[in-house]
Amino acid sequence: IPAVKSLGIQTENPEVKERFEQSLELATVVNDALLLGTILLIIAIVVIVFCLMSRKPELRKRGSEILKRVPTVGPLLESAALSNSMTILSELVQSGVRMRTSMDITIRATRHEGILGYLKRAAGALDKGIAPRQAFSTDPLSMAEKIVIQSSNDSHQFSQSLRNIAQAREDVGRMLAKRFAVIALVASLSYSGISVGFSLWVVYIQNSSLLGGS
Repeated sequence: IPAVKSLGIQTENPEVKERFEQSLELATVVNDALLLGTILLIIAIVVIVFCLMSRKPELRKRGSEILKRVPTVGPLLESAALSNSMTILSELVQSGVRMRTSMDITIRATRHEGILGYLKRAAGALDKGIAPRQAFSTDPLSMAEKIVIQSSNDSHQFSQSLRNIAQAREDVGRMLAKRFAVIALVASLSYSGISVGFSLWVVYIQNSSLLGGS
């Protein structure tokens, strides 16, 4: 756009000149807005990553709350974290490790604040003597997942239920990852297309004057 502006337009037609100037101004505003949006997006990503990597629980919680509100990304991270935690817990229970010890190990391996809160609430319920199938049947599990957990009558069935939920959440995570990839691709192409489109529009008006167009 600066190059086009420096070259100007070769025409004596005031209407063409005015249209060129208006188009150039609009293209400049649009590109500046896109550039500002890119900078703000980068800053937001850096801030979120900083919060998530912080040693302060309140900052990690804040970062997780922000990501949770992002469409597709929030559910994707939650499903991935829940699948990972359920897989670890299932393997430990299946191996004969005591439930409370298994919970402590799983909690230490979990970084997602939402899932970490879920596991800690379940651990607290276990400490109060509540059965595992009741302690784990809370949000963020879906109604179907809660029914699967509640149908467990022994440690083997409980472990299998955890494994089934982990597999289901992994499948959901793959689906959301594909959706996010498509959204990101479309957004990036649209972002670039808008910028290039406005620039080409200005160049077209400039070239039309050279060809004698109005």
